Amino acid sequence: MSRIHRSTGLRLALATGLLALVAGCGIETFSLPSLEQTGTGGLSDTTYLMLNSWIDLGSEDANPSDVFINDDGHVYVAESGSGRISVWNQALRDLNEPGPGVPLGEPALEGFELPGVKGVTVGPEQLLFACDGGNKLWAVNLLAARENVVGAYTHFRLTHRQTGEVSEVDAAGVADLIQNNQFGRYEVVPTAAYGDSALAAALVPRVFWEGSGNTTIDAVSRGRAGQREVFFVNNNPSGGNRINRLRFRPEALVLLADDYSAFTYFYRPFVAADSMDFPNPAIVINQGTGQGTIEGGTSLDLDDQARLYYTQLAPSIGYFRAQRLTWEEFAGEDYWSFDASLGNTDIMNPELFGTPSDITWSRDRIFVCDTDNRRVQVFDHSGRFQRPCGASRVYIDTTLVFNDVPVDTVLKSWNYDQLRAPVGVAVFGNRSDRDRNSEETIFVSDDGGVVSGSGANEVRVNDRILLFTLSLSQDDLPPQ
Repeated sequence: MSRIHRSTGLRLALATGLLALVAGCGIETFSLPSLEQTGTGGLSDTTYLMLNSWIDLGSEDANPSDVFINDDGHVYVAESGSGRISVWNQALRDLNEPGPGVPLGEPALEGFELPGVKGVTVGPEQLLFACDGGNKLWAVNLLAARENVVGAYTHFRLTHRQTGEVSEVDAAGVADLIQNNQFGRYEVVPTAAYGDSALAAALVPRVFWEGSGNTTIDAVSRGRAGQREVFFVNNNPSGGNRINRLRFRPEALVLLADDYSAFTYFYRPFVAADSMDFPNPAIVINQGTGQGTIEGGTSLDLDDQARLYYTQLAPSIGYFRAQRLTWEEFAGEDYWSFDASLGNTDIMNPELFGTPSDITWSRDRIFVCDTDNRRVQVFDHSGRFQRPCGASRVYIDTTLVFNDVPVDTVLKSWNYDQLRAPVGVAVFGNRSDRDRNSEETIFVSDDGGVVSGSGANEVRVNDRILLFTLSLSQDDLPPQ
């Protein structure tokens, strides 16, 4: 495309071309119009480009509900329609070879179906957690399924090589020695094997924790760095909505080689009998309707500064919220304090949210997936609204009348033409622990939905993951 000018023909061509990109099978690279003057709801320094790579989930029945990207750039998609958790490469931009993402083989997930799966996350020790809106939290040990498991053991006899001191420890004790780099100072002899049936059960997806009554686990997030924990939204229609933190401990050391050069762990949740410090699970947020509390939680994400982001629909007061909590430790106790409400309001603002279904973060921004309004809303870390992602800025000729005199003018307006039904958002690159110049790529899972018609004449777009990137200035944009 040529660069945009204020001629009607080029403006109409732009709008038509953008619509064609969504309706067509392929996705081309294009940039959003520059903002030559201030417009309502937009800022000139945050411009998003749809990339020419994408992930086609291959079925209109996939119904993606959540997307998570691990540190290796693998994309995990919870497909509520098919019940599977699919894994893909990150499909980053390649201007010479545009195309879809490539599915990655994940042995631990082969044949695993969780109908209605709503959330997925992967912890730093390759432990995947998933939820389906029921009262169960599922876990999958990805690493063990990728390797040849030699054996698993729960108890060991340790002999210090210098002092000769002998001690008996469980898997958690061995884990502590490994973590503290003391493993090489001991001779380690397994004394209690993990039974064959237990080993077989631990190698497949399993129920990790189960709630009581009519509670529903509707979102899940990995824990803080260095902590064996997982966070999840635990809603209860009868009251008691909360975010839970579930701590877990090693139950067995799993050998992936004849020596201890390759290993992983099987885990189980802490229970009160293990430690009074880690009840199962620890309630982080109690029920309520004020700032910092949760009711009808729909998504959850934790950043690398130990801040929890979440979205919710509060049925008792009938509005949506997107909020953040910050963790701090005081006198050995964990405290989570209310930190920000996105948009600087605690009352539904129709300009900000229709149905906030997912939330995530990058080093400088917060992203809220707004399904009903077909966009991803972008905020800075103070909670101030910046602009939507997944919408293009278009010019519209308008005739206004002032004192009975018609005046031709040009207005700029948002055109929500890139997303059909966005339900999940994740970011790779540009996190606070990465290089300042690294590329930030935004992944948006789009449920697609019906484009036109009904019944036998129904026309749908395939469920897909669309990719966007942020350009910090007009100089960074390619020619249009």
